[in-house]
Amino acid sequence: MWNPLTPAEVIAAIGPAARDAARAGDLDPWMRGQLLSVYSGTRHLAAELGDVAPRVPEVARELAEAVRAGGLDDLAGALAAQTDPRVLAELTCQALDRLRVDDPRRARPLIQRALARAVALEIELLADAIEGPA
Repeated sequence: MWNPLTPAEVIAAIGPAARDAARAGDLDPWMRGQLLSVYSGTRHLAAELGDVAPRVPEVARELAEAVRAGGLDDLAGALAAQTDPRVLAELTCQALDRLRVDDPRRARPLIQRALARAVALEIELLADAIEGPA
């Protein structure tokens, strides 16, 4: 489909229609709640696609550096090139599991800090998209 809108913009455009329908109609409370849930869901999904997803490679590179510091070059290389958050999580778990047994370079805390920064970044991006920048 030829559309000048990004997928995030399309999803974001759906939400206000659901919100307006919830506010305008003579609906029972359950249906009103369902429409407002759709509105809320579209805001979160649009933020995930439009703001969070483009930052995955940045998080992947930071995690790869931490994993490489632990001497796990094979996993570090796979992480550095990753853009799928699910695979990124799986590879990071593998690294943490391998380092649980032997971590002479103390890389686990580096990986945990990188994960904490990734979580904080996602929360900040979602909050900014929903509430506006702080």
